Amino acid sequence: MLMIWVILAVLGLCAGSFISAVVWRVRQKSLKSGHPNLSIFSGRSQCPNCHHVLAWYDLIPLFSWLLLRGRCRYCRRHISWQYPAIELAAAAIFVVSYAYWPDGVYGAADWVLLLTWLLTSVGLLALLIYDLKWMMLPNKIIYPTLVVAIGGR
Repeated sequence: MLMIWVILAVLGLCAGSFISAVVWRVRQKSLKSGHPNLSIFSGRSQCPNCHHVLAWYDLIPLFSWLLLRGRCRYCRRHISWQYPAIELAAAAIFVVSYAYWPDGVYGAADWVLLLTWLLTSVGLLALLIYDLKWMMLPNKIIYPTLVVAIGGR
């Protein structure tokens, strides 16, 4: 059981990193701020300050932020604590969801429902972050989250 918790925590950290990228990219796209090729699934991550394209080792959830002491490797400017906070929140949601799943997770059907819940929670967390920052709920996050939530029923 401990191994499942560790795996879910790591997946949650990755999901949190993805959430941060989605929120930033959806916002940049809505502002039409000179990022014409930017999408949720394509384009390289970059420093929000100097816009340097980040290497893969700069993108390891939580650990890169800690190792770099919350600063960009290239411009040394501060990177917000919100990134590791979102990653930790997603990891906690993944682990707690599994730990308190009603009647446990035993068969394939239980895993499908849990996966659906986790994917829905990723969308809801992205909406929460976007709403807290800009007091808006973008359809580009609402609709996919709704499809996953309804599709899992």
